Amino acid sequence: MKKTFNLETVLSVVTGKIFSREGEQKLFSILSFMTGCDFTNEHRAYLIRAGRACQPFLKVQFPQLLSLGMECELIRLKRGCRDIAETDQEARFRYLQSWLSEVAAGTELMVDLEPLGNIFEVEPIPDGVYQMGSPALEMFFGMACGEK
Repeated sequence: MKKTFNLETVLSVVTGKIFSREGEQKLFSILSFMTGCDFTNEHRAYLIRAGRACQPFLKVQFPQLLSLGMECELIRLKRGCRDIAETDQEARFRYLQSWLSEVAAGTELMVDLEPLGNIFEVEPIPDGVYQMGSPALEMFFGMACGEK
């Protein structure tokens, strides 16, 4: 069984960076589907480990997100955001949306990159790869791995 997710949601898991204003809710959705666990706002502590469990499976499903061209485009995105004042979140969001559209369409890119499209058919991870633990252990795991 597969489920469709958009580019910004899949990229958020693959890169570990949120690409959308509704990023946390979209992460709950994709990680719930992929792991079979029901993540809600009460389960924020679980997202780090669940994301790490799902990340390699998305990388196998969508190797085009790991290409050298995509790496160059992520650097372009980072540089572009850096050029916009941190306090101007609206301008940063517009820039991000523009970049996502360009990458999805394969237009106006820094490198020759095939259009990625905006819709990705995601498969769940195999049973047993991820199991939800206690919130205290999840928080400890995240902190022990350098996450806050």
